[in-house]
Amino acid sequence: QEVGRLGIKVSDQEVDAAVERIKSSQLMTQEDLEKALEKDGLSLETYREKIRGEIMRPKLINYSVKSKIIITDEDVKGYYDEHQDQYAGKNKFHLSNILILCDPHVSQDIRDNKLAAINEIKKLLDQGEEFHELAGSYSEAPNAGDGGELGLFTLDVLSDQLRKTVLSLEEGRYTDVMETGQGYQIFFLDRIETTPGKKLEEVSETISRQLYEKRVEKRFKSWIDSLREKSHIKTTL
Repeated sequence: QEVGRLGIKVSDQEVDAAVERIKSSQLMTQEDLEKALEKDGLSLETYREKIRGEIMRPKLINYSVKSKIIITDEDVKGYYDEHQDQYAGKNKFHLSNILILCDPHVSQDIRDNKLAAINEIKKLLDQGEEFHELAGSYSEAPNAGDGGELGLFTLDVLSDQLRKTVLSLEEGRYTDVMETGQGYQIFFLDRIETTPGKKLEEVSETISRQLYEKRVEKRFKSWIDSLREKSHIKTTL
């Protein structure tokens, strides 16, 4: 009904071209095509009308839906500004640690001895001794041989406790003694690496495409609903 109301047409030449594309993609001759249609109980004319309908539907959608959607520069910038978490630069924190292992279920005496041991290491740090050398000498972590180096981390992968502490550190500084699930630890912030954010002009095309697809989906649903409301259906019993 909508195709008829809008006067949308599909020419024989468009159907011919579509059929030729199908034959080419399937490596079929005209004879092969007609044999395949006969096997499926279809005439060539019926098949052509089916192709005509398949061409007509996107034409109708393009005319009634897609052609009505315009994404402006203001739309793109608005989305960019509202989603800065996706496009802003991110900091990565290169951390090292010193660990004194302590099972949480051991006796208080053992826990006190472990805490005293790492407090002694903390005193050495406070006196100016180098963190990575102390890690190599005293840490009980598997990475002790690497000077306690842990690697680069974004804040979202750190525990709440460590995240807050790391944010308060300057490069080249270390934390107080922290009690963790593995035992007692001191963390050292070697450096902060900042990955550059993406400028608006770098992502404008992607944002525009995302906005367009979302609006097409929304408008298409609304359009289909409106067609159902105004359609005339004749039921014959």
